[in-house]
Amino acid sequence: MTAPPVLTAPSSPAPSFVTARLRIKSQGALTSTEFQLGGERLTLGRFDEVSGPVDIDLTGLPGCETVSRLHAELFWNRGAWHIKDLGSTNGVFVKRQAEGSFGPRLLAPIRLGAGDEVALGNTRLVLVEATAGAQEL
Repeated sequence: MTAPPVLTAPSSPAPSFVTARLRIKSQGALTSTEFQLGGERLTLGRFDEVSGPVDIDLTGLPGCETVSRLHAELFWNRGAWHIKDLGSTNGVFVKRQAEGSFGPRLLAPIRLGAGDEVALGNTRLVLVEATAGAQEL
């Protein structure tokens, strides 16, 4: 008599992106509020009954009144996170970790690095990338 076959759950493919977080910055300081980037392409904005939900809903955060319903998109490409403006009213701006001020309004997608600060209108977020061997995300 032969043993019945053993069924195993299919393994899910490993994500091709580096898990990272966006941490909210308010009044010049990082807060404990953060969003884990759990997909390769994420829309940032505010929920609206007409346009529906977004992946990262900034409703209720400091400065959210200047965030469009579909404000920006974060996406993983060629080994790095990038951001692009989705035609928002108040723009997307990036301040590199080593720089003292924001660059001009984004007109094309831009690559982000750990510690870079992103302004969606008046809402500010900082990209915090995971590091090898990190216990917490």
